Amino acid sequence: DANLEDLNGLEFTGYDPGTTFSTSSASLATSRSRLAGFGASRSAIVICGGNNTSGTKLNSTETYDGSSVGTANNLGTARFALVGTGIESAGLILGGTID
Repeated sequence: DANLEDLNGLEFTGYDPGTTFSTSSASLATSRSRLAGFGASRSAIVICGGNNTSGTKLNSTETYDGSSVGTANNLGTARFALVGTGIESAGLILGGTID
């Protein structure tokens, strides 16, 4: 999890040996680990739940449109270690730990 801080401000642009990340001016509002994400491309991504840096479970949801981060409806229950699938406008969050 400590390595996630090193990735803050970077976005995955696909597999290309030696140059897999590029700089982005957008950062998540809340640093988190053990989160779920889904989307069809790097310009349509939703990030949900997870743990913040102090280990507290989150219910917050953030979106990324290729240039900026925004907020979306919160999850009904805070959770971490969940799975996301689908596209930005039609995604599912499955499972997760709420204890």
